[in-house]
Amino acid sequence: MQQGHPYSRIFPSLAFGLLLPIFLCGATPGSTDPIKEVLVPIWGEHIRISYPAQFLPPSPAAIDDHGIPHFYHQLAKSNYHPLLYSLRQVRRTLKLNDWLYYQLIEAAIKQTFSHRSKADRTLTVWFLLAQSGMDVRIGYRAKEVYLYAYSDEHLFRVPLVNDGGRTYFNLSTQRQAVQEDGAPLYFILFQPNPNGASFRFGLQSLPLLRPRPEQQQLKFLADGAWQHLEVTVDATMKMLMEQYPQLDETAYLDIPLSAALERTLIPQLEQLMMGKSPQQRAAFLAAFTRSAFAYQEDHAQFGYSRPMSAEEVLLHPYSDCEDRVALYVQLSKHLLGLPMLVVAFPDHLTLAVALPQTKGEAVRYENRNYYFCDPTGPAYSQSIGTVPQGYEKSPFRILKAYP
Repeated sequence: MQQGHPYSRIFPSLAFGLLLPIFLCGATPGSTDPIKEVLVPIWGEHIRISYPAQFLPPSPAAIDDHGIPHFYHQLAKSNYHPLLYSLRQVRRTLKLNDWLYYQLIEAAIKQTFSHRSKADRTLTVWFLLAQSGMDVRIGYRAKEVYLYAYSDEHLFRVPLVNDGGRTYFNLSTQRQAVQEDGAPLYFILFQPNPNGASFRFGLQSLPLLRPRPEQQQLKFLADGAWQHLEVTVDATMKMLMEQYPQLDETAYLDIPLSAALERTLIPQLEQLMMGKSPQQRAAFLAAFTRSAFAYQEDHAQFGYSRPMSAEEVLLHPYSDCEDRVALYVQLSKHLLGLPMLVVAFPDHLTLAVALPQTKGEAVRYENRNYYFCDPTGPAYSQSIGTVPQGYEKSPFRILKAYP
């Protein structure tokens, strides 16, 4: 890293890697500015946001080491509180995580101040995220402005900057291309929240967005016969994840099922497994994940590695081993309730389950045997307790343990 102007650092090129930020702040004198309202189109609905009429500085920001901090300080002197309060209210009501909160702010600023330059809008989003307690920074190359957020999470295929022992991920690349023309990236030293909390991308709980229910027919081979299910999926999940940066593969395992799918799928599987032992239930769920869905690797379907959440397995025409593991993990939480290990072989992800008194090949972990229960194959098979075919002599590592 080179030293640039006194108020920025120069990064000759962008790094790419794993990903992303969060929280609270605010306070300036009141104002007599009239409060307006705007309907913000986002996530398939329109969200009402209040904002002060005289919020943005009248002059555009100068894209340099002095102009960018000056624009921030001008915003800090404005009557920004009604807008920030309105955004926070929506966040609380819809239970948005940091990434979705960022999307809301970005959409609101674009809708409200469409007449201003993209740079001014990006700097305004930066200001509002900083006032929400996040450690966010600005980088610029020529006249392009990029918003970065500190996170201790792991993201992929996203440009990053390491500075001061913290990793900052480029949020702007989800909306605009990073110009790689050989020009250096200047990273503004001005840091509104140097101790801001880590930006959170994970979806341990789902936001309360309007569902978009779709009916699906599922057919799978189990207990020697074809089983038929009719379920309801929420297409909102597909829309959300298509706009998401790529997370660490284990993060997708913990994204829960929608209320619609949980309500329609879980009771039917429970009925079909009634009276079965834990081993039989584990095998039945494996039969479901192996045979109810068509298999295709990510690169063939998307052109790049693209892990899915459990519900997305039902929302896309194809899925692979990572996706089947995510689905099995969520089904197991509802229907099996046993400790599990997520096991990674070279080019294959699978599961091992702490089944009682089971014969077969197991992983010994913390004084307990976990028996292989591959959600992907053999196709149209209900057998469990064997190392996935082709990986019998391959090394493996445990990515995650579920107690």
